[in-house]
Amino acid sequence: MTKEELCKKYHIPKAVLNLYEKTNPKNGAAAQWDDRDLEKISILMTLCESGFSESEAVRYLQHLEDHQECDACMALLDTKRHSVLDEIHRREKQIENIDYLKYKIRNGGTNNE
Repeated sequence: MTKEELCKKYHIPKAVLNLYEKTNPKNGAAAQWDDRDLEKISILMTLCESGFSESEAVRYLQHLEDHQECDACMALLDTKRHSVLDEIHRREKQIENIDYLKYKIRNGGTNNE
């Protein structure tokens, strides 16, 4: 299957395929992509959708290629998970602050008290 066929059939963004090609070069537009490529591209899409940067995603795939590096993959996933949780907690605090200010307005609590 060619790059264009992959994009159309599986709705894979070209940016993801271009990133994959950086680590797995193919020869020209007519190059064939196989099931192994598709599996790696699926992982790459998941990483990108999960907030991994290009360099983090490439590093993850490189560790995945070396089957002895499962611990390194887990470390990358743990680091990203903690980062995402920290962002969620920061956003929750912002929502709490907004809700508090709304509460103050509803209950007559303004600077004119």
